[in-house]
Parts: sequence; structure tokens; C-alpha cells
Amino acid sequence: MMRNGRVARAIPLLVILVAVSLLPGARVGAQEIAATLAGRVTDTQGAAMPGVTVTVQNVETNVATEVVTDAHGGFRAQKLLPGRYRVTAALANFKTYVREGIVLRTAETATIDIQLPIGAVEETVTVTAGLSEVETNQSTLAQTMENKRVSELPLNGRQVYMLLQQTAGTLFTQIQFGAQGFSGTRAWDVNGSVSIHGSRTGNNEFLIDGAANGGTGGWSYAPPVDAIEEFKVQTASTDASYGHTSGGVVNLRLRSGTNDWHGSATGFFRGTALDSNTIQNITNGISNEGHKYFDAEATISGPIRRDRTFFMLGYQGFYEEIPFPATTTLPTDLQREGDFSQTFNSAGRLITIYDPLTTHLDAATGRLVRDPFPGNRIPAGRLDPVAAALMGQIPHANAAGDPLTALNNFINSPGLGHYRYNSYLTRIDHVFTPGHKLALSNSANWGSERRSENSLPPGPALRSDNWPTQRKNYLVSLDDVVTLRSALINTRVSFNRFDEPHPKDFGPLEGTTLPFQSKFQVTDVPWYPHVATPGPYPDLFGRPFRLTRNDIYAGQSSVSKLMGRHFVKAGVEYRYTKLTRIDRNDENGRFEFNGDFTRRDPQQGDGSGNWIADFLLGYPLQGTNNTYVDITAASVRQYGSYSLFVQDEWKLGSRATVSLGLRWDYQPPVTEQDDKLVVGFDTVSPNPLQAQLAAGVLNPATGQPLQLKGGLLYAGVNGNPRGAYKSDWNNLAPRAGLSYKFSEKLIGRANYGRAYFSSSGGCCGSFIQNGFSQRTNMLTSVRTGIPFNTLSNPYPDGFVTPFGNALGLATGNGTSISFINPDFVIPYADQWMAGFSMELPWNVGLDVAYVGNKVHKLPTNNGTQLDAIPRSEQEKAIVALGGNTQYLNTQFPNPFAGRLPGTTINTSTVSRAQLLRPYPQFTGITMTLDNRGWSSYNGLEVVLNKRISHGLTAALNYTLSRQREATDYLNNGFEAVPFEDRASIDRTHHITSNFLYELPFHGNRLVEGWQVNFAYEWASGTPTTMPNGILRQKSAKLPSGQQTLDHWFDNSTQSNPRADGGWAWDTNSANAFRVAPFRFLDIRDPSIQTAAVSVFKNTRLAGDKTLQLRFELFNPFNTRYYGGPNTTITSTQFGKITPNQFNFPRQGQLGVRFVF
Repeated sequence: MMRNGRVARAIPLLVILVAVSLLPGARVGAQEIAATLAGRVTDTQGAAMPGVTVTVQNVETNVATEVVTDAHGGFRAQKLLPGRYRVTAALANFKTYVREGIVLRTAETATIDIQLPIGAVEETVTVTAGLSEVETNQSTLAQTMENKRVSELPLNGRQVYMLLQQTAGTLFTQIQFGAQGFSGTRAWDVNGSVSIHGSRTGNNEFLIDGAANGGTGGWSYAPPVDAIEEFKVQTASTDASYGHTSGGVVNLRLRSGTNDWHGSATGFFRGTALDSNTIQNITNGISNEGHKYFDAEATISGPIRRDRTFFMLGYQGFYEEIPFPATTTLPTDLQREGDFSQTFNSAGRLITIYDPLTTHLDAATGRLVRDPFPGNRIPAGRLDPVAAALMGQIPHANAAGDPLTALNNFINSPGLGHYRYNSYLTRIDHVFTPGHKLALSNSANWGSERRSENSLPPGPALRSDNWPTQRKNYLVSLDDVVTLRSALINTRVSFNRFDEPHPKDFGPLEGTTLPFQSKFQVTDVPWYPHVATPGPYPDLFGRPFRLTRNDIYAGQSSVSKLMGRHFVKAGVEYRYTKLTRIDRNDENGRFEFNGDFTRRDPQQGDGSGNWIADFLLGYPLQGTNNTYVDITAASVRQYGSYSLFVQDEWKLGSRATVSLGLRWDYQPPVTEQDDKLVVGFDTVSPNPLQAQLAAGVLNPATGQPLQLKGGLLYAGVNGNPRGAYKSDWNNLAPRAGLSYKFSEKLIGRANYGRAYFSSSGGCCGSFIQNGFSQRTNMLTSVRTGIPFNTLSNPYPDGFVTPFGNALGLATGNGTSISFINPDFVIPYADQWMAGFSMELPWNVGLDVAYVGNKVHKLPTNNGTQLDAIPRSEQEKAIVALGGNTQYLNTQFPNPFAGRLPGTTINTSTVSRAQLLRPYPQFTGITMTLDNRGWSSYNGLEVVLNKRISHGLTAALNYTLSRQREATDYLNNGFEAVPFEDRASIDRTHHITSNFLYELPFHGNRLVEGWQVNFAYEWASGTPTTMPNGILRQKSAKLPSGQQTLDHWFDNSTQSNPRADGGWAWDTNSANAFRVAPFRFLDIRDPSIQTAAVSVFKNTRLAGDKTLQLRFELFNPFNTRYYGGPNTTITSTQFGKITPNQFNFPRQGQLGVRFVF
């Protein structure tokens, strides 16, 4: 069978491109990014004029598009780059009509009507007028930001997609931006945490020049800001050419070259002097000294050959150092040598260490005990050689620390994190003839992050997922357009690769050889193992290697045609997504130490013993999740998408336009390149473990015959399909829309559309490979308290390699397993809107719309538990129902004893709860992608948008919304359907505004050229999580004015009552079912508020050159945002919000920009 070679990928694409060319009047579902200009030509009496040549010419490139009116006088010029245009209409015996001042925007369909008076064709009627603020024949809801707003609004980190915050109906679900080091706002940051009209995160479509920019529902590349012509968010589209989204489509249109030379060069500078500090740093007395930031950007565009070939080049790069000062605890100089004579606890008492080799039975107590090391020192001959070598790589303490315990004896300041990024962008446009155009764009970027996560400086002992992190992205697209009178042929192909490797650093072993006595590490090159420690000490060594790679191949080809009052398009789209995942976390060994081997009693803690002593002796902690070697399966996940659509835009007279469309999407089941994939669960066949038991063996908990059935099914084995679930062929998505022109300045709109999720997006990415990964636990002791294998020789018999699918139904016996729902179907969203657009005075446009979005067949967040015990048995363990809390914990002779080595149910006895499971050989069975969830969104959106006049450009958006969902079970395994609740991301009110204002000062260079810019966002909080307890009163909401960070809701309990002696909360009894909702209906987390302001000084230089100086402030009011309250009833922090700042403190930035 042909796998995923280049030929295999190319065949479906070639078939589609050939097939579409045979479809008369067909057009592929190209994600439209260009503009369209349509209209009708009549004579002065209103009669239709066929045969008129209409020329639409870009005034900056002189590139012209010619079309001829049809029998009804209609014309439609398509695939026009956003920009300024001149329209000319000519026919013999009539005067020539010329209209100047037309500006077209991204993905806009604009309309003009032309009247030709009788006269000589040499005579000209010239009209200078822009287009109406409202699109008269579009039923789609969208917002557009032109280049000026994109490039001049203050953007923290110069990340263009942060402008999504300034669009109605759009919210970032990520609330932490920067204060803890996770920025999300820089050009190299990638994200899918965006909800549009209540959509699930990771399920929006991001496009650059019509090419997919990311394969998992987010973006993978942010172009330089100055290289973007327009930024458009379509939030309710009826165009059947759009798919792969349950929310919105974000279009970026790159700037194109013209006949004139244009360019810009920009530099931004930032440092500690312009920054405020976070509240947690202030509280802990930590400085933010050391912050440095420099961002450089440049664009240049112009002609390669005038009127024919144009280019645009863009660059962005930044370098940043962010201080992450930290204090931690490391071994003292005495402890490093095995001397614990000065190791004390907080009470000043010596912490005695004991020799595990002296473990013996105390005759007086009948318990195992140990003898102390003489002088509380480990003899030099007992030090493990590997531990000694590793200790040599751990930094020495550099501070005195606590005078008794020596805690906090290491300070890493300023603890700089290092960030670097470079991005290159090219676009070339070529005009073969007025009817044949070609565009080629290419981008590449790479960046790196080096940031400590264990508070240590660079070196072998540093352990961090983010040291280093790299991101690389490549995107190339080719777009070919051919115009034939009233028809258009369009072909587009693209490729996008996103890489995010986490390569190992500081190795291999930095020239140091670790004297292991046996090979156990998975890799041939020896790397440092992971040393896990108890708090407050940091984990040490062993950075993981990871790779995330997304490859997207896409192809479209299209034909569209104007047919009288109908504009008909139909087409196909093909997309192939390959996701590569490699995660080698502890393949070089994880060794955990906690002091168990050097305490007095090996079976019970008493304050003695020390993890450092265990480490020096080479005695790691034993346990399934403590000390082990992991082999984690790599995967190459394959997702395909084939789409057909048909669309008809029908003009009903001069006022109404009806849009009817139908899209069909087929997304084959996900497969794995080498069939390393679980494809189901067999509920009927006997499990192989049954054959190992004696015939007729009884279940000791029920007295009935013990029948072991069920097991995992694997791709391509015994006739099983390669795909994880069945093919879903019936994904038909109807679209319908209506726009009605009440007047030239008032348009009514309504639409409905169904859209299917992308199978590679955020909702549907479950991928299960039980059996292809393997953990080998270290055997550290075979007799209680006495060490066996050591750090120097941890696996004398080697490690276990994965069995793959060789064990069949026996795979995972004794453990928890998962599988994908074999009947999974692609979720879909029904979206609708109704509203109006109105042009107001002063170049202001008003849009008001009601929008709705209902998502069906959602997977629940944690899947469906198939191995829960019967509810009637669970109730016997609930005291409130007359049960016994120990009922389920009752132990019985284990029929599996000795047959499931390395698992938690291989012991001599086993609990009643385990034996009552439907499949007792497993400790849990989860079916993912269960299709049982749903969500709904209803919102009112009001948008005011002012195009530039008198130096002012402004926008104001308000959204009132409500969102509900059913995506979690109150008690998984005991309910058939998930619980309906307020959505976790529901925000009732959302307000955004922005403006650019060129101050009207004139006279000399000092007072003129000033500009002020501002952006603002406010949103109400999300619903607060409801504690899992019993609320004794109607509401826990506090009266107005009483809510504080320390008292967010009524948190009184029986042990902490109110002043009146009453209390609000009781804890649930043991084993009780949850009855409380997941979230409060009347209590919300803190609201969010962000703002940014900038001041420009523009100085005109010779010719068309301008020098611009910038000062920008982000979070100028230094507003702080915190997370939600603690909702654990038994916690001392219950009902309190910890003041950890989630947003950026105030930050200042200086910039200089040169434009020509």
C-alpha cells in the first residue's frame, strides 16, 4: 500500500485540479481574500446595456481587469487586490464613463451602478466618489482593519493577531499574557485560544493570501505588521467556499508592489526604566532589572517591470531578555560531601540520617528500624559514583539561606530568559495580460526561547521544557487567475510547515562520563538523567526532547461565471495535513529521591532522613510513577479533507440579493503512517487473561463466574480498518443569506449556515497509541527497606521495549486504557444572524446584528468512562444513603495476583470496587471523542466604525452574549449525558474601542505632525467555578460592596462560620455523587481590562519621506488582573483570590520609523 510519499500526496491533488477544469461554470472553494467589484450599466432611461467594456484599473500598478456586461447589463470584476481603483465604461455612440476614488477592501464585494449618456465615445463623464460605507449585496458579517490602523495602533510585541481583541464577538480565552513569562503577544507566538461567536478554541480558520496559515485551528505565522494591507475577520459567513471552522475566518492580505517605490524601516526599544513591576515581585521584594527589548522591521516594494511585475519584501526580527529572578534551595557544601551534621529542621533539631543497609526488626516494637550513620556522615566509600558525578554538575549554594535549615540558599538573579526571532517575507505579482495574473508569496521565520524553569542558570543541572524551545515556519503559495470575459479561472496551491522542536541542550554530558554499570538509556548517546526531588528543591538535569511538526498541503482550482442575475460558483478543495509528534521526556531515566531510604522507619515517616542522602547513596524511590525509563511512541498523524461546494448569488431586482449555497466535506478517518494506532475496543471477545485463570473461577466480590471480556483493537490487524473511526460521508452544509437595500445608506441582512469542524483542529485531535509506548520501572527494593538496584546500576537486566500491537486484546491489562469512539462523527455548527448596516454622517458606519451559534456532536472534555462500577453499588458506599464508606475498599483475594506484573492490581488482594467493574482486568476505560456534548451562543453586536476624515479613524464595538455548554459529566460513568451549564468562557459584556487621531496643529515642524492612538478592551468575568460541596442557602453571592480578593463569595463553613454563627457550605460525604453545577450562575471571576496608548511625531522630509518618532504605553493605568478564587472547601484559602498578576504590568516602548 502506498503510504505518504510525495507521489501519494500529489495524486489526489492532481485529480482534483484536472476534474475541476472539466466543470462548466465551476469554482473551487478558494478561501477568498481578494475583492470583487460588481454592478450594472444602463442608459439614462434605465434600460440595460449589454456589450459594454468595463475596465477596473489599480491606480498604483496600472494593472487593469476588463469585463463585458451581459444581456442584463451586469458585470463582475473579480480577484482584485485591495487598493485604490479607477473604473471606466465604454461603448460606441455613448460617452465614456470614468469613476475615480474607489477603494476596495479585503474579501469585499462592492457594487456601483453606471449610467452612460448618448454621445461620442471620445467624450468623458468623470465622477469622483468613494463607495458607500455599507456593502449592499453581502449577507456576511465581517470587520476590516486597513493598513493604517494595523500598522499604527499600539501593539505589544508587534503581533498582528492581537488585533482580534478589537473585533466584536471575538475573545481570547487565554487570560495570562506575560506576567509569568508566557507572552502570547510577540510575533513568534502562536495561539489557537480564540473564540469567535462562542466557537471552540482551535476551530477557526486563519488565512494569508487565501492559503491556510496553520493546521490545527490556530495560526502558525504572523507577518510583519507593515507588510499587511488589510486584516479582516469574517464572523458569520454564508459563502460555501469557507470551511474548516465553527467560528470565524481571519483573512490577512499582504501588501503588493506598485509602480512606485515604497518602503519602511522601524525600530522599537524597551527596557526596565520604562516598565512597572508585577504585584508578586513587589510583594516578594524582587526587582525586574535586566529587561531589554529591540525589534527591527523593514519593508520595501516596487516594480521589477513597470505595469507588469511587482515585488514586496518584508523582515521582522527581535531580541529580548526578560528577567526571571528566582530563589531556590540546593545542597550545602557539607551535604555535597555526605556530611549532614549541620542539617537541621525549622525547630533547630538535627535531622538524623540512617543507614538502609542496617534495616532490622526492633524486638521491642515489632517494627523495622535502622541504625544512624555515625556522626550523621556518609562514609566516602558509600557514595554512589554516578551521584557523585552528578553532584559535581550542580551549582554550589551562593547565599546563606535560612540560618537553621539553609533553605533558599541559592539566588539566580537576574535569571534572564533569552528570546530571538527572525522573519522574512516575499510576494511577487506578475501580469501576463490584463486577463492573466500570477501571485507568488513565500515566508520563513525561526525563533528560539531559552528560559529556566527550575530557577537554575544555564548548565547541565538546568531542567526546563523552554530551554531551548525553537519555532520554525515556512509558507509558500501560488495563485493564478485567468479572466475570460464574464468568467474567471483561479488555481491556487500552497504548502505550510510549522516546526516546534525542543532540542536537548548542555550535552551529551558536557564531556563528563557517568559511570553507569549497565546500559539502560534508550538513546545511543548518553544524556543526563532526570533527577526528581521534593520541594522546595528543584528537579535537576535531563531536559526532554520534543518535536511538533505540522505540514499542510492544499490545492484549489476554480471557475466562476456571471449568468444574468445569477453569479454562480462551484468547486472543490483538497487539503492534506500531516502532524508529527515526538516526545522523549524520560527516555534517559527518571530517578526520584525523597529521603525514604535514610529515615529511621522504612514504613512510616518520622521527620528523619534526607533526599540528598538517598541521592548520594544511589537509592531512588520505588513506585510506578517515581523511578523509571520511558519509551514514548512517536506518531505521524494523517488528516485529509475533500470538499465540494456550489454557490448562487441571485440579484432580485435592484434591492435584494439572495445567496444560496451547499458545501460537502469529506474528512477521512485519521490514520497513522505506520499503523501505530488504537482503533476501537472489543467488548465481546474473551480477554487472553481469562485463559490464565482456573476454569470456573468466581468473582470473589459477587460470587458469580468471573468473565473477562474486552480489549483494544489495532489499525490494520485482523481486518481492522486503518482509520481511528468510521468514515463520515454525509457532511452536507447548507448556506443561505439575504441582503435587502432599503436605501443607499441602510441595508438589512440575514443568513444561516452550517459548518463542519476540521478533524485536525482543537476539538478532534485525540490520538491513542496504547502498547507503542513502554515504561520500565526500576526495582529499587525487594525486601522492605533494603536497597536492591542502585543509581549506578539501575537496570542490570535492561529495559522493556514496547510490545506494539503484538499483545492484542491483552494490551494494557492491569492499567487504565483509552480508545477513540469508533462511531465518531465530525461535529458541526449551525450559525445564523440578522441585522442591519447603516451609513451615518461623518463617514461612520453602524452595524447591529443578532448572532447565534449552536454546536452539535461535541466530544466531552474527559470522554466517557466505560468501566465505572454500577451506580447501585456506588450508593452502598455513601453514608447519606445509609451506606458504609469502606464498602468499596473491602479487600478480596485477588484472582489476578502474580499475573499482571508491574501494575497496581498484581497484589494478593484487590478491592471490591475493582472487581465490580464491567471489565475488572482494567483499572479504567475511557472512550474519547464521544460526540455527546454541545454548546450554544447567542449575542447582540453593535459596531461603530469611522473611516478617516479630519484626521480621525475610530471604532467602537459592544457585544452582549450568553453561552451555555454541556461538555462535562457531573459524575463520569454514572450519567448518560453531560451536564448543561454556563460555558467556562462565557463573558456577558465585551467592549472594545480604538482610534487614531492626527492632531490639527499647524504652523511649524515643532507643533505639526502629532498623532495620538488608543486601544481599549473590557470584558466581564467568566463564571466562577462552583465548589464540589453542598450550598445550604440560595446563593453564595455577597452583597454589593463586600466582595474583596480575600472574600470573593460567602465562604463560611461549619469550622469557619459567619459572625452570625451560620455557614454557607457543607462538604460532600465520602463517595457521594456531585450535585452542584460546575459553575455559579450569579458569581463571576474578575473582569479583564486592557489598554494601550501611543503618541507619534511625524516629520515630513524631502519628497515623500517621513520620519516618525513613537512613544507607546501598554497597560498605561497599570491595571492588574488576577485569576479566580480557590474553590476547595477544605482549603484555608477557600473563597480567596491569590494576588498573582496574570497580565503585563505597565510597559513603555520607544520607536522610530522611516517611511518613503
